[in-house]
Amino acid sequence: MSGTTTGQMFTHSYLRKTKPVHHFLLALAFGVVGMAAAKLVFASQSGIGFMGCFGLLFYAMFNPWLVLLMADMKRYFLVSLFYYSVLALVMFGTVYLLTGESILNDWGLKITLISSTFFYFVAFGMMWLTKTILDDDGML
Repeated sequence: MSGTTTGQMFTHSYLRKTKPVHHFLLALAFGVVGMAAAKLVFASQSGIGFMGCFGLLFYAMFNPWLVLLMADMKRYFLVSLFYYSVLALVMFGTVYLLTGESILNDWGLKITLISSTFFYFVAFGMMWLTKTILDDDGML
């Protein structure tokens, strides 16, 4: 353990055990709790849409970098993409059921979906490239 930092021990112990389904459930919980708070506590129609988008953005922001810790990058990407798609359907479907707004008639939702999907693919590409470069040098 010489030369191992606390952060590396945490990364190797806990984060390597996480799966895309854990991130999916966490993002789903954040989105649903946020939408419930927007509807019941704040009575805000636009807040419901914002919190639905937040659930999707939360997944897109924090899921791709974990590919650095996984051995099977291709499988991790495909499973993560499946959960991203399901999360998008659930979040935007719930927003539609609660407010009547959809990606067809609301520019905010449409822009969020397009930009988060673009970010998701770019982030995965960057992490994949980083892992490929660092693995060749034996650093990861």
